[in-house]
Amino acid sequence: MGVEIETISPGDGRTFPKKGQTCVVHYTGMLQNGKKFDSSRDRNKPFRFKIGRQEVIKGFEDGTAQMSLGQRAKLTCTPDVAYGATGHPGVIPANATLIFDVELLRSCRSQPDVHKPGPSPPAAGDPASSSLLTWN
Repeated sequence: MGVEIETISPGDGRTFPKKGQTCVVHYTGMLQNGKKFDSSRDRNKPFRFKIGRQEVIKGFEDGTAQMSLGQRAKLTCTPDVAYGATGHPGVIPANATLIFDVELLRSCRSQPDVHKPGPSPPAAGDPASSSLLTWN
């Protein structure tokens, strides 16, 4: 149980994301039957999250943390590190094993969480902020 990682194409083999760093990835999420439920590639917008902040499901974070820069991998996440017995109603069934095709585009050093002038982040429910990977 947990996450299984199968390399599709290797990365640099030496640059791995660390706790507190922001990862930038492209991914496609599928059920075991091959039905796609989410994709940053379809939105043509890479997805960002911080390692160690529980911003995404555990299997996705644990798998990505073991990938090196530029690597593309298939992550198979058992229900205990995905959405468990609850699932995500209407999208992901209860006790579903999820499969992600993930490419680690970059990982950045941690930055202090300081507000910078500029546009506000997308509001909850805004398509730019939505991803099934998050715990909201």
